[in-house]
Amino acid sequence: FLPSMGVFPLDGSEPITIDSQAKAMFANRRAKGDFKDRIAIFRPAEYEREVQFHKILTEFQYALSSGRITYYLQPQVDIETGLIIGAEALTRWIDKDGSLISPAVFIPALEQSGFVVTLDKYIWQSIASWLHSRMERGLAVVPISVNVSRVDILTSNVAEHFEALTASYGLPPELIKVEITETAYTGETKAVSELTAELKRRGFSTYMDDFGSG
Repeated sequence: FLPSMGVFPLDGSEPITIDSQAKAMFANRRAKGDFKDRIAIFRPAEYEREVQFHKILTEFQYALSSGRITYYLQPQVDIETGLIIGAEALTRWIDKDGSLISPAVFIPALEQSGFVVTLDKYIWQSIASWLHSRMERGLAVVPISVNVSRVDILTSNVAEHFEALTASYGLPPELIKVEITETAYTGETKAVSELTAELKRRGFSTYMDDFGSG
């Protein structure tokens, strides 16, 4: 039997509140996971990260429903001709004041919670809709690269989803280029190998993103 204890220090004049108890219980979660040090002192920075994590998840859902989650297209240019031959879709979160929230702030939280699947599928559909709209108006289109995360691969049938998406919007599969991060390759080798083979069978190309990071 290994009892654990979370400690939120108070001086003698401070009242014991529900907030004090919550912070002690938060520290205790760390002690329960440590089989050596069974007493954990409350860490304000650690607690603030947890608060921010839940805040991001809540605000992300509001941002998604209010149209403040969008994408920018970063052009890929032929260095010899100067022509745009493709683009990469970069997710952007527009804050209420019009400023941009960095992906470095919200992507890790979405990946940890699994909400990144909701984000990615939303961006994929937005890109498909945009390409379809341009084709309907007789405008030029180029292949667009979209990101697929490790969580996408582990929780959904990515190849089937892309095939259904392109069929729904009347797009040839060559217009959607699938980028998989190198860390997903190194962490889920078998699953990624199976996915790339299945995407190729369905007419999609796959590429490695963040090359060198893994």
